[in-house]
Amino acid sequence: LANELTYQVLHTVYMGTSNSSTNTQDRAKRLAGTIHSYHHSFAIDDIVSAVLRVFTAFTGKTPQYTTQGGTMTEDLALQNIQARLRMVMSYLCAQLFPWVRGNKGFLLVLSCGNVDEALRGYMTKYDCS
Repeated sequence: LANELTYQVLHTVYMGTSNSSTNTQDRAKRLAGTIHSYHHSFAIDDIVSAVLRVFTAFTGKTPQYTTQGGTMTEDLALQNIQARLRMVMSYLCAQLFPWVRGNKGFLLVLSCGNVDEALRGYMTKYDCS
């Protein structure tokens, strides 16, 4: 009964990118299974690409990661846009998952910190990774 209740009220989402490791996704899936949450995993690469296409269209510039020859400013901006888009998707999921599941209402968004960030002692404001 407790597991079914948890499955009904607790929703978890893993939002990775092509830069994310399979270990991170596996940990999220295992955690969701352990706590019996309703879980989804999806890649946000298409969303990130769409935002960058809009940025490039009006500036004529395409930011790059430092590994691709970009500056630290570009690299940080690319990392931060992923965090901000995760936040937006988290709120969208919170509003629409009940509807997806044939229920009414909405959900409260709780996020956890990024493991790498926590180990280094910093955080990204408005992040939902």
